[in-house]
Amino acid sequence: DRSKNGKRRTLTKKNTVDPVYDQKFRYHVTKQEFETRVLWISVWSESILGLNDFLGEINLPLTGCTLDKSEEHSLLAQKKKTDLKPILEPTLGPAEITFQITFIENPRNKDIGTLQIHYIQAKAIFFGKNSPDVFCKGLLMPDKVKKKIAGTRKGPAPKWDVPLRWDGVRCDNLENTSIEISVWCQESFRKTMFGFVRLNLSTGHFANKPVEWLDATRFEKAAWERFIARPTMPHTITLPLRPPTARSK
Repeated sequence: DRSKNGKRRTLTKKNTVDPVYDQKFRYHVTKQEFETRVLWISVWSESILGLNDFLGEINLPLTGCTLDKSEEHSLLAQKKKTDLKPILEPTLGPAEITFQITFIENPRNKDIGTLQIHYIQAKAIFFGKNSPDVFCKGLLMPDKVKKKIAGTRKGPAPKWDVPLRWDGVRCDNLENTSIEISVWCQESFRKTMFGFVRLNLSTGHFANKPVEWLDATRFEKAAWERFIARPTMPHTITLPLRPPTARSK
């Protein structure tokens, strides 16, 4: 659960290496939701300066577990993302996005036209116990041109019939272009990115300088290569959404 609704924490136990927490964490979920959740428990040492030190964690998939049963688990050390191996089978399908992309030529100048992302639909958008309000944004690089589809849609399978469009795009410059499509959850007082995809050739360099926005995955790169080979044809693409932690700031 990527929202604040899923987080709980105990009070701090001071001056002890054997803390006992006489507290309960309560979550209100349906039986169907319960079967899809993973309980993540982590232990931290609180610092006066606010820089807490990680001590250990455990991930417990709740599917098939026995309620009202006491169990002991050993805390595991935190590993680098590159060292992590999938030890838990996902209980929900991965979030993904499907859209149609095409380049619409200008009748007066076929080298310049409109880059259009249309028929956008996301799947498996779960954010807290309720269906979130979701909106979609686009970012064209290197020009840093942002686009947003007005209004929100209800998850977990929001669909947008209004396209994202960028005018004045040069067809012969698509090899140096990157498009980011992101899905956002609208909460009461803030907006939180749920996930994104980036379409480019994954070269990592622009104008002989390293850049972070040319970092497409092999699936995103393959989709972009297929598009720029025949840009005026409509291409329907489905890609897994990358988590917001993978997005460079």
